[in-house]
Amino acid sequence: MPKHLLLDIGNTNIKWCLLLDGTLTASNNLAYNDIVDSWPQELNRLWYNLPIPKKVHIGSVANISINTQVKQLVWRLWQIHPIFYSPSHGVAGLELAYSDPHRLGVDRWLSLLAACVRFPQQMLMIVDCGSAITLDVLISNGSSQTRHLGGMILPGIHMQHHAIFNGTNITPGQIVNTPNWLGKDTNECIASGVLQAIIGLIERVQRQLTNIYGSTPQLILTGGDANQITDQLTISYLLVPELIFEGLALLTTFEP
Repeated sequence: MPKHLLLDIGNTNIKWCLLLDGTLTASNNLAYNDIVDSWPQELNRLWYNLPIPKKVHIGSVANISINTQVKQLVWRLWQIHPIFYSPSHGVAGLELAYSDPHRLGVDRWLSLLAACVRFPQQMLMIVDCGSAITLDVLISNGSSQTRHLGGMILPGIHMQHHAIFNGTNITPGQIVNTPNWLGKDTNECIASGVLQAIIGLIERVQRQLTNIYGSTPQLILTGGDANQITDQLTISYLLVPELIFEGLALLTTFEP
């Protein structure tokens, strides 16, 4: 039974799962930014009893130091050189809006790949709610080709909270995940403002796309914070938590 280890290395977290005969296992997560000095040792402990993978596939937006330490750990545990992916035009029929695909975050690219294969011949709006929130639009021309129209990037929920606390004299407080629409204290007011700003952007972009193209794009939500906005959305959506891993799984099919 071939086993592939799939890694999504973000700005604050390392997530991983196994691909077993085409099926993804449940993912696991290490918030490496919270344990800056000891995360390699903790990751070694978490991976030590994993079944030996055939290959290791990585999508990373982290810096060279983080990637190097992960690469060294993979070699130390299993004597495998991991495969690091970077965006390119034409994979799975996806044409990117970026003239230089390497300037597109690999996490966004993986999500776009997975979405265009999973939801073919549809207009899609993919929103990834992580440390940053990214919004990307895909449109199909009715054939096997899918075109990326472009996207938007804004600070994520936690980043927006920290920006307010760091830029004012407001005493930092616990982030409220499900605030009242109109907050009853300062922390709740901040939490509501952040959520409503994100939701307002999503719903406005969908309205604009509907007006321009004459059809309403399907909203796909993914990322660790996606659940925090779903209760407040007034438009329909599909929640696909592991879209990046689906993109990595797709790329394994192109490897010998």
